[in-house]
Amino acid sequence: MAVDIRPLVLQISDNISDNAFKASDALARIGSEEVVLAMIAQLSHENTEAKVLAARTLGPIGNNMALEPVMEAIKSEQNRSIAGELMVALEGLDVADCY
Repeated sequence: MAVDIRPLVLQISDNISDNAFKASDALARIGSEEVVLAMIAQLSHENTEAKVLAARTLGPIGNNMALEPVMEAIKSEQNRSIAGELMVALEGLDVADCY
């Protein structure tokens, strides 16, 4: 049975809710490819909090499909002020081939 992740994604998107960290944790527990793809898309969001929450969600999932998009987000000039916070996603990813 598929879980509708849209309400959770909305909580960490445009209008960051008070439950954003709970939503992030719930999405990480779901950990599906759909969640990973939604969080990868979120890394390009205009809201910096949304980007940080996406990285926070991706880390525990540990799906290396997110590695390149996370690295691109970290290196982006636009994300310079939050690059350190985006690095949290790298904790769950295999970065061995990056170095």
